[in-house]
Amino acid sequence: MDNELQRLAVMQALYKELGKQLSTRDPYSLRSAEDAALLARYAEDGTDRRRININGEQVGTLTVRLAKARPRAIVEDHELFAEWLVGEGASMLAEYVRDKGQAIADWLIERMDGELPDGVTAYMEPSHPDGTVLKGCEMEDVVSALGLNLTQAVAYALTEGEVE
Repeated sequence: MDNELQRLAVMQALYKELGKQLSTRDPYSLRSAEDAALLARYAEDGTDRRRININGEQVGTLTVRLAKARPRAIVEDHELFAEWLVGEGASMLAEYVRDKGQAIADWLIERMDGELPDGVTAYMEPSHPDGTVLKGCEMEDVVSALGLNLTQAVAYALTEGEVE
């Protein structure tokens, strides 16, 4: 099992390093830089995709994703809107509650200090396992601990821990 846990650590370290460069949240990542360049070209001349070639072979594309046009609303007067919902809009509100009622009840129960809306029962969900968290596995630490360089560490991870 130790070998498999070691491979897991190496893979997690690689995943983190790759994730840094592929992150769309980090404005300095490689992915963000390429996205920004394509979006700038789209704004400038309408270019909406770039081919990705390696040694003359197309291996992928980077494409501008456009959100579909859709109607949107802005609530300018919340009190008037609430009045409409309990009046003329009551049937639409009831339909929404049927679709999203559990999320609404969960939201309410955290805010009502023990008071419950009609039709809702409260209970305390016990603590329970909810997955795992893998921490650490920094590239430098893992590679150093293995006594390998990055290339050897990648080979280690991809070959079930067998490195020559």
